[in-house]
Amino acid sequence: LFVTVLGAWSIADAKYPVPPLQTDAQKDVLAYWRPVAAAASARALPEVLRLLDSPDAGLDAKALLDRIMDEVRSAEYAHGFGVWDHPDHNPIGWFNLDLGEEYRFLLNSHQAEVAMRNKTDLPKDELQSVDPTLNAEEYLFKLPPFQNISKPTWDEASTRLVYVAQNWRRLSFGSHPIYGEATLVLVNDYIKDTILASPVDTGSWEVVCNHTEPNTWHLRIDCKPWNPQLLGTWNHFYHVFLKNLQSWRVARDINSTVRIPLQEFFHSFFGRSPLGQGYPNIPKLTLEQSVSYWETNVVANVRFPEGVRFVIADFDSLFGASRGLKVQSFARKFGWGLVWARTEFVQQEMKQPQPFDSKELFSLTGRFLDPSPELTKYLNITISDGTIDGFQSAWAIAHRVRTKQEGNATRGQITEWWHKLSATQIELAPATATRCGGIASRCVGYRLPSSASSSKPSSEDKEDSSTSKKSLEDGDCVCYRERPPITAEASLVV
Repeated sequence: LFVTVLGAWSIADAKYPVPPLQTDAQKDVLAYWRPVAAAASARALPEVLRLLDSPDAGLDAKALLDRIMDEVRSAEYAHGFGVWDHPDHNPIGWFNLDLGEEYRFLLNSHQAEVAMRNKTDLPKDELQSVDPTLNAEEYLFKLPPFQNISKPTWDEASTRLVYVAQNWRRLSFGSHPIYGEATLVLVNDYIKDTILASPVDTGSWEVVCNHTEPNTWHLRIDCKPWNPQLLGTWNHFYHVFLKNLQSWRVARDINSTVRIPLQEFFHSFFGRSPLGQGYPNIPKLTLEQSVSYWETNVVANVRFPEGVRFVIADFDSLFGASRGLKVQSFARKFGWGLVWARTEFVQQEMKQPQPFDSKELFSLTGRFLDPSPELTKYLNITISDGTIDGFQSAWAIAHRVRTKQEGNATRGQITEWWHKLSATQIELAPATATRCGGIASRCVGYRLPSSASSSKPSSEDKEDSSTSKKSLEDGDCVCYRERPPITAEASLVV
């Protein structure tokens, strides 16, 4: 019998045991890549320094690189996933809220598939593990293959990885809306020694460069720079940084062969970064630019709650909806803060998104903190009654509209709700090393000047602590004054 120490919670009824934080196969893969990444990063360093050696920078190249790496390591590492209104609607092979609550860790896609095997009518020998994911994991990451590709075992699935996007460009959603309506932002210190990084999204690379599937979304990647396909780690990253710049420096027009000059592309790369313009007045970006992140996958089985920083919910598709209540409940159960993000995509439109070579521009900058008391009790902030009342009133209006319109809302309605509500809420920008210093990776963001005022600190607040519970000023960082209690200390086989 498998038993997990969970205090008041129990997963003894879960079908499969929670795997170790890292399986032996995961440890072996990381051990293989660390010296390879160290050598590749060292070889890339001179070219990176030449690229950074610009009189416009205001810093010498090495100092600028140090600033960049401080921000890289303080940034958000985000996993996007879908939210469905009923467990029976959850698709095979994707992490979902119901699995997260049942197992209390972040299941990768193969674990999710196996765990749902007995929850659906899908024939047990016809599962959904298909390319390009499998090919990338085995060919690029060197993870061990499944003995039966159509029916991986739980132990085999537990050797794989969780797909994670590094949010250097400070997208409001953390991850990308194409991956679902919610995002888990992971704890940097928790995952840093488990990361394997690629300069481009490996699914996109498989489609564009390895031709695993048809390129129906018109993705454009220069496949030549990332050859051979060497991965990076938390400590050895320079080659990933360089190859990302080179791989996305494609032609301005799909019919052209003239690529954007590297220095011009380099400046656009910095425009949305923590070293660029102030948030939220950072440059808009195209769909193609929004997916040009570093893929920083986690080769581990991330536990709840200790492995997660906070949750992001898509305002456009979830605010006022029953599925939004599910996300609130999920965050509340694990003691995480919740942020609502404007994605500018309406869910039904994203089911068939426009090609990625579209020239339409998106801001992807709006965020505010969910002021619900149970979602802010571990944060260093006290929320005013007016802020809470404004949120609840707006929710009621959105709920009525979505109920009348079969759960949907128009882009105009969503924009109106956002503008009216965000003015009364705690608006946030992604936490950065520049803004929040060494505590950035413990924060859910920093307050923007336009955000609503919070109430005065209570008598027991510690005024001399940067993470104490207090009334924050504009620009202050909203962080955990204490972490949610850990509910699963160990897994025991009895």
